[in-house]
Amino acid sequence: MINPFKFGTIVEGEFFTDRVREVDYIQQFIESENHLVLISPRRFGKSSVVHKALINTSRQSITLNLQNVTSEADLAAKLLREIYKIHPFERVKQFVMRFRIIPSLSTNPVTGMIDLSFQPTENPTI
Repeated sequence: MINPFKFGTIVEGEFFTDRVREVDYIQQFIESENHLVLISPRRFGKSSVVHKALINTSRQSITLNLQNVTSEADLAAKLLREIYKIHPFERVKQFVMRFRIIPSLSTNPVTGMIDLSFQPTENPTI
């Protein structure tokens, strides 16, 4: 028998189960700007339900897979890469100024991609 369930990625369409109540509930939290914590075992569809609720709203969002984050600098780099994709550079600049790390921004002239790297600061007040 073939397993009818798809797991390991965010599912949509025919693979998304009919979780109307859960999606509505999460969507209310997203629209009200309150915090929401979902707790359940792995592979129960938490990310897929939140993704579906986000699609139903007009709010921009950033999704990060934290499983491979190994340091504060790594988290900051991943977060800023995603922020840069949806916000103009001036807003990113203001956001970066609040980090407790020193960012280094460079562009690759061949690909046109932006590379962000970070160094932790010695001064915790920065």
